[in-house]
Amino acid sequence: MNSKNKLYINTLFTLFFLFVSSVLLAQPNWPAIKSNALFNVYDTNYYAPEIQPVNVGGWEDGLYMTRDGKHMFSTYLPIDLFSWVGDFDPCIDFDPYYRGPLLGIDTVTNPYGCGNYIHSDIIMSNRTDTSVPFTHWQPTNLIHSYTFDGGACGVLLNSDTFDVFIFTSDLGEGNGVDLMFSRNVHWWMYFCANNAGGLHSIYKSRQMIPGDWDSWGAKELVIEPADLIGTDGFIYGVGEPTLTEWGDISFVAIYGNHLLADTTDVFDCDPWILKRKTPVITSVNYLNTEKQDIAIYPNPVETILNIEIPDDLVGGEIHIYDMLGNQTGAYLKCTNIKMKVDVMDLPHGTYFLRFQKQNTVLVEKLIVESE
Repeated sequence: MNSKNKLYINTLFTLFFLFVSSVLLAQPNWPAIKSNALFNVYDTNYYAPEIQPVNVGGWEDGLYMTRDGKHMFSTYLPIDLFSWVGDFDPCIDFDPYYRGPLLGIDTVTNPYGCGNYIHSDIIMSNRTDTSVPFTHWQPTNLIHSYTFDGGACGVLLNSDTFDVFIFTSDLGEGNGVDLMFSRNVHWWMYFCANNAGGLHSIYKSRQMIPGDWDSWGAKELVIEPADLIGTDGFIYGVGEPTLTEWGDISFVAIYGNHLLADTTDVFDCDPWILKRKTPVITSVNYLNTEKQDIAIYPNPVETILNIEIPDDLVGGEIHIYDMLGNQTGAYLKCTNIKMKVDVMDLPHGTYFLRFQKQNTVLVEKLIVESE
């Protein structure tokens, strides 16, 4: 074989290799992107974030975790939502954008006469033990044909029943304000805003005047996306913060690679979790005693309050809070199992006595009446 033929064959091989490489690299390397995603965590109360094993190929957004950490809801579409929205038409063929599983979504029924139709529904994941991760999504009874449903949020009555549950249907009016409130003596608001680099990040702000819901302090950055995921792609933002009662933050991250050739499989949105190193006050281990092991009397009280506590709390502290969460005066030391406290200086009203020794806490309600 002469040198001219060798050069021709080598050129063909090189072109073929480049073609195959371009095909293979046309779509994001999702396993690498998810495993190498990096974030900057500024709140030192938290460990590095972890992706939740429940994540799938579809678009999981509008995340909400109940305060007991046992139920998680998500708005779900089995497609690359951002790319699909950019090409949106009611009857557009969504197959090129599809990333399963369907999870019960009806892609046939629609009022427009389309051959197929995609929309969002609400899915959920449950666990009975908060020390183990959520492992799989399942459809909910909120699934409807052809409507856009999402924004699930609820208040538990007990471990099995919701007292209040709300969600949005159809396109709605809101844009996902992403507000979550948490209380650790003071109220904190967690929310999303753009950081200095223009990336959606999670911030927190403390209520400065108890009871005044317009008195928020300077925003403090909790977590932001790093600009790059190695050479594999980008993180475009984080959002949807919800907090468990012990302070863990669930959130979503949007990432992908917009520099590749494919325009239908570019972005993904997955659930992540930011675990708190030390639980906040609302999640401390409550004293496992019968109610009669602690007593405050008389209740209502006018002048002198009698307090009886179990041995477990001797050496601890008593803090008294009003209904707005303000601490009234200095804390009291639990020096004995029986104590007397003068409450004459407290205005009449309802108070909470918070007994604490290390991670053991007990709260009692107290009513103070005027003489």
